[in-house]
Amino acid sequence: HMPIENNFSYYTIKDFKECCDIKECALSRKAFTAVHCNIRSLAANHDNLCHLLNEMNLPFSIIALSETKILKNNTSITNTSLEGYEFIHEPSLSNAGGVGFYIRNDLKYSIRKEFSLSNNDLEMLWIEIFAIGQPNIICGVVYRHPNNNVNNFINILESTLENIQYENKLCLFMGDVNIDLMKIETHAESENFINMLSSYFFQPQILQPTRITHH
Repeated sequence: HMPIENNFSYYTIKDFKECCDIKECALSRKAFTAVHCNIRSLAANHDNLCHLLNEMNLPFSIIALSETKILKNNTSITNTSLEGYEFIHEPSLSNAGGVGFYIRNDLKYSIRKEFSLSNNDLEMLWIEIFAIGQPNIICGVVYRHPNNNVNNFINILESTLENIQYENKLCLFMGDVNIDLMKIETHAESENFINMLSSYFFQPQILQPTRITHH
């Protein structure tokens, strides 16, 4: 279900709970719902995530996380369980980064390994949700490490989206790409990123600043 009119406003927990579209989704487990959070270490903020989800009181189909800070070859991953969900992730090669999904237990899915990757510049994890009576949904969570080459990232993401488009399925991707969309008219890489997405008919669902500092 996609709202006819997108609402790009900020929401408090109270606003979220009182939104008619969200109430409708909460009442129907058939609705496909997704949320993204830059967790800034899953181990450190797992309890905060659980509290937030409890406050929102919506059984999201998938919960995407960036900056899980789960390292490659780390066999002592703890504090990842979430009742009603299965956790999968793409680890990071450095002390930052890493992406993951919580996928609701009643959903059938497969990991699209051919699209997923982890290197020194970015992590991507892609899955395919099997739908009944309609096309499957391909979902991705993406994290680009700050200060790395933006155009290289755009090229990698574009190559992935180009391959996905041939499958003729609904595609949704979330994450933190560390590209300032407020600078689209003054920053060439920001403009290139938006133009690339538009060329594959992707529509940004967040048009408000997600990080605000004193400067």
